[in-house]
Order: sequence, then C-alpha cells, then structure tokens
Amino acid sequence: MSERHDAWAASVVLGDGEAAYIRPITPDDQPLLLAFHERQPRENLYRRFFSSKPTLSDKELAHFTTVDFRDRVALVLELRGEFIAWASYERWQDRPDAEVAFMVDDVHQGKGIATLLLEHLAAIVRLGCDVGHEVSGAGMAETLKPALDDVVMLASALRLRAGADVRGAAR
Repeated sequence: MSERHDAWAASVVLGDGEAAYIRPITPDDQPLLLAFHERQPRENLYRRFFSSKPTLSDKELAHFTTVDFRDRVALVLELRGEFIAWASYERWQDRPDAEVAFMVDDVHQGKGIATLLLEHLAAIVRLGCDVGHEVSGAGMAETLKPALDDVVMLASALRLRAGADVRGAAR
C-alpha cells in the first residue's frame, strides 16, 4: 500500500463490539480476495455479481485490486488477519456517477460492516479521493457529487433500517 493511501486505513469497532481493520486493497491481496470470494455462498455471489460466479479470473482479480483512488477505490475489512468484507466504487466513464458494490462474509452480516465501508468510501470521495492532491481531488469530489449524494442517502437508509440514529450520517 502506498504511503499516501495509508491515511485511509483505520481500526473500527463492529456492531458486536469486535475490533476490525479497514484498509485500501492492494494487488498483493489477490490471493486473499480470491479465497474470500470462493468461500461465499452462491446466493451472495449472485447478489453481488448478478450471475453465478464461483471464482474470479486473473484479469478480474487484477482489476479489483489495482485502484487509482481517483476513478476506482476498493477497501477491505479484516478481522484477525482474515478478509471478512470488501467494498468498492468505480466511476462510470464519461458520467458523473459511480457504481458502488459491497460483499460481507455471511457469518459477519448484521454487524454494520457495509455501513462502515460505505462511510469510508463516502469520506474518500468527499475529501478528494487522494490525500495530497487537493486540486485534482477537489475536482473529483465535485465530479462525483451525484454519486456521493446517493452514497449518503444509502448510508442513511441502512441506518434507518437498522434502527440507528441518522444525525451522524455523512453530509
């Protein structure tokens, strides 16, 4: 992980009180991402990829783990050194919005993990995507404003559905 992206790594507390670690994904994570993917139930894979996808190709692994923190960002959440979730956004080419996707290990669902990852993705967009690149970052944050608005609305909806207080939602 590059030093400038280290700023996005953080220890977090899950809904069940366990401590976990969110960090940017790196190309070195390909074997861990593949192992995470292959242990997921078929139904979860279908909900994430909209098709049956029992494994990931080398090309897909490279795509998911090589991010530029401008048009593409991906984060992983680790618990005791094991991937238990990942989330990403990828800006659509020639459009002012982005696709946001999540996958949380079955046994860890219901702990607020997707919400935590969503809040971190939203912060990356809001703060300019890349620490130390204020000019391009400010432009990117403005470009991705519609996507950020959608992310904030989704985060609020997730909190409402979970019965949480939304006053602290990202704005």
